[in-house]
Amino acid sequence: MGSDVVVRDIPKRGRQGELSSYEGRYLWLLLFCILAFTGIAFRLWHIQVVEGEKYFRASTQNIIRQVEVQAPRGQILDRNQVPLAENRPSFDVYLDPFIFLRHADEEVYGLLKSYLHLSSEDLRRVRQRAEARDGEVLVRRDVARSDIARLEEDQMRLPGLEVRASSQRHYPLHHVSAHTLGFVAEVSQTELTSLRNYGYRPGDYTGRMGLERAFDEILHGSPGIDRRVVDARGNRLGESQTRFLIGEYQKVRPIPGRNVVTTLDADLMVMIDEAVRDYPGLREDRSTRESESPAQRRLPGLSRRRRRHRRGSTAGNC
Repeated sequence: MGSDVVVRDIPKRGRQGELSSYEGRYLWLLLFCILAFTGIAFRLWHIQVVEGEKYFRASTQNIIRQVEVQAPRGQILDRNQVPLAENRPSFDVYLDPFIFLRHADEEVYGLLKSYLHLSSEDLRRVRQRAEARDGEVLVRRDVARSDIARLEEDQMRLPGLEVRASSQRHYPLHHVSAHTLGFVAEVSQTELTSLRNYGYRPGDYTGRMGLERAFDEILHGSPGIDRRVVDARGNRLGESQTRFLIGEYQKVRPIPGRNVVTTLDADLMVMIDEAVRDYPGLREDRSTRESESPAQRRLPGLSRRRRRHRRGSTAGNC
């Protein structure tokens, strides 16, 4: 006799039954994905729309350099329009610390010292100002053309350096009427506190005495702006790329200072100077003259006391 086999009922689970057990999990996963993509979309909208202008300025500041262009100083003329104080062309070397310090080493500083004939003290001053990262650094004024050519030839090893055309104050009559004309010098940090509201910036020049000081507000012009597109090493890019990025707002031309016409007569002043040249009390000690700096020799008619006051100042940048 065979034994009876009892078969119990086994619950049947079809496809619908299997999916129903995971339905809750799918809903939570779907909700998490929706929230995650919503957060990403909101963040992208916030960056592109709300803060788009901020990030655009931050990115363009890395390639667009804004340079202040000094305004030419006005001339001082005599009654016959003969220049008594005018401007002559020169070249100044500036340094962008944000680009220069990324590539600077002892070799680069050695090249800078050699090409621009800097003393150890001048190099230390330039290095300190560059490491402070407080805007552009003026390395040297009125650089000779031969030195400029050497800098341009070796520009790849000196990133961040820029040569700018400028002008220096020039007195065609040299010492004649020096007391009347005066001279110009760079504004000090103390003077900047009161002159900044009148458009003066660090590195600007102002009249120190004579007509240069009396008519300084007339002779001093308003600076302009030159916006340039540069690469990572500070080299200026082409005109087409500049126009594409910044359009027509590339330059704001400086306003030159106005000329001052005086009642002085250059011929008469030269005649008087020649007439009194042989008087012992008015002759200049040649040995003292040769020991003075070029800035002091530019106005030899000044007294020794005033020369000591002028020691260390240079001819003005216009």
